[in-house]
Amino acid sequence: MVDGDTLVTRMSGRELRVRLIGVDAPEIRHRGSTLPGECFGTDAAAALRRLAPRGGVLKVTPDRERRDPYGRELRYAWTSDGLFVNAALIRDGYARAMVVPPNDRFIGLFRAAESTAHQARSGLWSGCQGPARDVGRIKPANRSSRSPWVPRGVPGRPASNHSK
Repeated sequence: MVDGDTLVTRMSGRELRVRLIGVDAPEIRHRGSTLPGECFGTDAAAALRRLAPRGGVLKVTPDRERRDPYGRELRYAWTSDGLFVNAALIRDGYARAMVVPPNDRFIGLFRAAESTAHQARSGLWSGCQGPARDVGRIKPANRSSRSPWVPRGVPGRPASNHSK
């Protein structure tokens, strides 16, 4: 576990850092950093830890791009019982929906989940305010802009099993 939208998995004996696509969780204070964590950051990290506990198995799939500029694997994740982790974090108010074209396969679902959380004032929608977060808006995908990431593959169905 790294924070509320990034985790570490093992696949074929290799450790991989996975960034959940479409999920923007508040930042936590990282060890050695002078930057403070954001409102609800530790709660978001704890929620991801509950959804993807150490030793658990996740089914993951990429979208159009497989990696971000930081070398993290970009994936959608499901628990072994079929819970869509990315959507659950947004629906329960632990994260906002985020669009980084061209990785937008589930953006309609994520926007609906964010709207549900916002209307219910769940999680970060219950009172996190301040200049670091404009928690009231979702920015639509801008199809005319190019992603800073290089496309590296065509998505498949959730088939890869990653264990934590």
